[in-house]
Amino acid sequence: MNIRGKGWYQESWFRKESILMRRKTMNKKLKTIVKHCVYLFLAGCILGAAVQPLSAQVTIPQGSIINSAVFHVYVTTATNRSVTLHRITANWAETFVTYANFGNSYAMASEGGFTTNTIGWKEVNLLNLVQLWALGPMAGGYDNFGIAMVELEPSDNVPTTYWSSDYISDPTLRPKLVIGYTPPGGSLTYMTIQRPGGTAEYVVDSWLNPLEAALNYGTSPELVTRHYGVNYKYSLVRFNFTITPSCPGTGTPGYWMNHPEAWPEDYDHILIGEISYEKEVAIEFMKMAVAGDKTYTMFPALVAAKLNAAIGCATVCPNVNIASTIIAADAWMAMYPIGSGVAAGGKNSPWRVGEPLYFLLDQYNNGLLCVPHRD
Repeated sequence: MNIRGKGWYQESWFRKESILMRRKTMNKKLKTIVKHCVYLFLAGCILGAAVQPLSAQVTIPQGSIINSAVFHVYVTTATNRSVTLHRITANWAETFVTYANFGNSYAMASEGGFTTNTIGWKEVNLLNLVQLWALGPMAGGYDNFGIAMVELEPSDNVPTTYWSSDYISDPTLRPKLVIGYTPPGGSLTYMTIQRPGGTAEYVVDSWLNPLEAALNYGTSPELVTRHYGVNYKYSLVRFNFTITPSCPGTGTPGYWMNHPEAWPEDYDHILIGEISYEKEVAIEFMKMAVAGDKTYTMFPALVAAKLNAAIGCATVCPNVNIASTIIAADAWMAMYPIGSGVAAGGKNSPWRVGEPLYFLLDQYNNGLLCVPHRD
């Protein structure tokens, strides 16, 4: 027998209503947060900020001019010694390299150096070396195997230490390389290559110990240099970046939907608004009529912009940062996936935020901003 009274049902009903109201409130807050994020990204686009997001900071468009390259390392022991940097001539792996298997694989010529007279940041100009890395061996340059930090003068028993890319307490003190470059048809852009988290990406480093020649120090929070007798303790650092192919010109949505063979080889799927679309599916959506839903306007423009960036077309233009625009449009599509029924008009229409992003993408795809449109 059910002995629950009327009051129990009322309480249950009010509880359900309360949960629904909380959900509606949370969804409203989420939309507000995303909206503000898009506004912030849009502001960055309009102001033309030339600092690319981290995910784009490890590629340089082919044909770019390398204007500057500065190596930064944080000294933690002031030993007042001279440290020189040398180009590494063989490949190595952070969690495998040892003194025994590395075999002193670095060039004797110095690329510059610093003195460990104080605790703190030390900087070395590596412009010439980074330019040669960017060229690559096929064009008269070098493979990027990184640099070795070496003390060539004998010293006392105290080693010189530095924070490595595995230093956890303050990741901003990890080694970094700041490169300034001007892409074809673009403006001066700076990128900082520094390991962002706990996994070995962007930067790898280790130090080598002749007294324990078979040991690997790839996960040590410190790097070490020291020269005593005939023995050298020295450190290895490599900043990973790639040169993207030169841009043949931007393509419009019409070009990309009608030339699937021109999509980059690794783009059998494309991520739009946190949803992965197969190439064929994305093309079908690009061909669909708008029919009053502006998500069908944003979708093809964003796909085309991402593909143009993927083939090496510059995304930092005079006065406009299209890289930031792409991120903002992606955030908008995450909030309003294709088919969401976003109307063009109305005071509260999400298109009031999306439309300025679309116009920038459309100009970029049509060759009116960064680089010319392809023939």
